[in-house]
Amino acid sequence: MRPFLLAWVSSFMLALAAIVPAWAVPTVSSLTTPVLPANASRTAINSLTATGTPTRYNITSVPGGGTLYVNGTAVTAARRLTPTEATQLSFQPSGTAGNYSFAFTATDGNGTSAAATYALSVGQGSCGQAAGFDFSTRTTNEDWKSASATGGNVTISTSGYSASASSPADRFDIESLQGGGHSAALTWFADYTASTASTSQVTFTFSRALTGFSIVVQDIDASSTNPNAFADQVQFDGYTSATATAPIALVAANIKLGNANNTFSGNNRVTGTGASAADPADNVIVTFPQAITKLTLTYRNSQTAATDPTQQAIGIPSFGWCAEADIATTLTGPTRAQASSTVTYSMTSINNGPDVPTSLTPTLQLPTGLSGVTVNTGGTYNSSTGLVSFSTIANLPLNKSVPNSVSFTMPTSNSVSGTAGYTSSILDNITANNTATLATAQNRAPVANDVTNSPAILSSTTSQTNIAPFNASDPDATTGNTTIASYTILSLPTAAQGTLYVNGTAATVNQVITVPTSATASSPGYQLSFVPNGTFAGNATFTYGATDDVGANSYVANYAVPVTAGADLVSTVTGQNTGVEGQSKTYSVTTLNNGPAASTSVVPT
Repeated sequence: MRPFLLAWVSSFMLALAAIVPAWAVPTVSSLTTPVLPANASRTAINSLTATGTPTRYNITSVPGGGTLYVNGTAVTAARRLTPTEATQLSFQPSGTAGNYSFAFTATDGNGTSAAATYALSVGQGSCGQAAGFDFSTRTTNEDWKSASATGGNVTISTSGYSASASSPADRFDIESLQGGGHSAALTWFADYTASTASTSQVTFTFSRALTGFSIVVQDIDASSTNPNAFADQVQFDGYTSATATAPIALVAANIKLGNANNTFSGNNRVTGTGASAADPADNVIVTFPQAITKLTLTYRNSQTAATDPTQQAIGIPSFGWCAEADIATTLTGPTRAQASSTVTYSMTSINNGPDVPTSLTPTLQLPTGLSGVTVNTGGTYNSSTGLVSFSTIANLPLNKSVPNSVSFTMPTSNSVSGTAGYTSSILDNITANNTATLATAQNRAPVANDVTNSPAILSSTTSQTNIAPFNASDPDATTGNTTIASYTILSLPTAAQGTLYVNGTAATVNQVITVPTSATASSPGYQLSFVPNGTFAGNATFTYGATDDVGANSYVANYAVPVTAGADLVSTVTGQNTGVEGQSKTYSVTTLNNGPAASTSVVPT
């Protein structure tokens, strides 16, 4: 840079500003916005600003390298902006790294300002959503030799600042020192007193690893009036962790040089070779090929001929990196369904952070040609592709989940599979939870089996006798899950046969007996019992059915309770009821069968 001239100009302009009358036209300063990745989606950029109260702004040239938008409308030629429109700017890079810019002025009732430059830096990051840190809008003279600030959900801190002797004293603060088309920046100024000691250094640390990290540096050049006066050299050492000792090795492809006034000299260094024009086209943009958590910058005067080098300065207007968010997806629904029944799939999208996606569209891939499809408000189902697209979510907050659902008619054959996911421009390096899958198979009805209780019950029994539980199976059962959810008593034994009981209470037609999930063959969770009519002998019968966990019913099964007619045997003992020791006595036993059935093999005792 040309420090003496620029310092004089800055002082002169400040002096003028102090005496500008109230009727003066507005003034504008050169501006910038945080560096963007080359593949970034449309991104809001800093507003236009001016002194006074402009009634309009004027874009007098159109930037290259992408498309400038005003409130969503592309700017294709010079145009005027209202003050509100000046706050609604956005830019979408076309995919090529570089330094781009447009010119603008401000107008009020007193006239129109001189033009200023708006710099648009595009790095080589390949992500779709940008984040960054803007030094150009920080407070003037804010010192960064040992500082900490947060921007873009990242805390940035500096430490380890050191500098060789300088007179005037070295500075590392926010200034507008570069002048011309350059914006305000984190300015690094030095005027080393000896060519043998002409190095400054600082380390930036970041609260998380930053992917696609880019840094913009203004004015890396060399003196044009005295080739031996100074030659800026900046070394960019990025580290993958706070404890790493070997920096990432940069290659020429990682560096976008300015207009022929600097060169990549290897060893992560960019060296000035000629005088810059104080224009954004001279900026150097360095993009690291790996995520970094620490950046050490070393700023040197690389010439050695002059014993006392002259002043030198560079500016850092911004950092940029890829916005990242861990977007998790869940998908729930039945694993089996009956043909022609309605099936509902429910999915959620949750932002686990750290950043907020500006736009996210949940999706669910289903088979093509499903019928009876209904999607919650704003969603659509494409029958030709099978893709369900739900409503786009703008700025999904951190730790916030959004539910969506779709219902469809289960086809008469084949299973249905779904894969839930999302589309978004934000970078998501945690891919394991991005999608969720679910398959719903055709449900098969359970089978209820005929049961014959054993052993038979005597017809003369008057108390409840426990009988065997129902017996059913389900072809869809799995280990630990019988899938039989309930039984239904469809008919009862006749009154002449006896009474059926469930858990001690007389059963009723269409009574549903719920089967607990903990049921086993030996412990079914319910108890059947029966009391025969005293005059009945034969099979007491009733019917039942089984229902599975999907609601499918079995065919009707028969249940038989054999009842055997009993014999009422009465024994009478007769004889003398007194006697003496040694006397023989005779007793007679008479056994009478009161029926109703004959009794065989009766042995009185």
